[in-house]
Amino acid sequence: AIDDAATGDAKIAALTKALTAATVFINTELPRVSTGINSSAGFFGAIRTVTATGFVTSQDATVLGNTTGGAVTMTLPTTRAYPGMQVTFKRSSGANTYTIAAATGETIAGAASVAVTTSKTYHADAVTLNWVEV
Repeated sequence: AIDDAATGDAKIAALTKALTAATVFINTELPRVSTGINSSAGFFGAIRTVTATGFVTSQDATVLGNTTGGAVTMTLPTTRAYPGMQVTFKRSSGANTYTIAAATGETIAGAASVAVTTSKTYHADAVTLNWVEV
């Protein structure tokens, strides 16, 4: 706490101590914050519909899978490349399989791939370097 009665050097020292403590707290929390993901598509990112197998990009916030013409597999980027990224997947139409695959050496909720039958959201965990279901 800062003593309101303090003046001069004593008040400057107290303020410096308080700001230093705040800076340390902020810096320790920073790695948990998403940094620059989906930035050029706006805060919420892009919504994209896919009809063929492909790759999720840093611009994707929601990827809708239209499987009317056949099965679709979308491969996630590495969590190292985009720590903190979050993407939602939904099969928008069709009855064929809509699969989300992890990059080589990574997992999605413990598996190499997952089938999307409803809506699923995954987050790139920078600590475990895997995608986790939100």
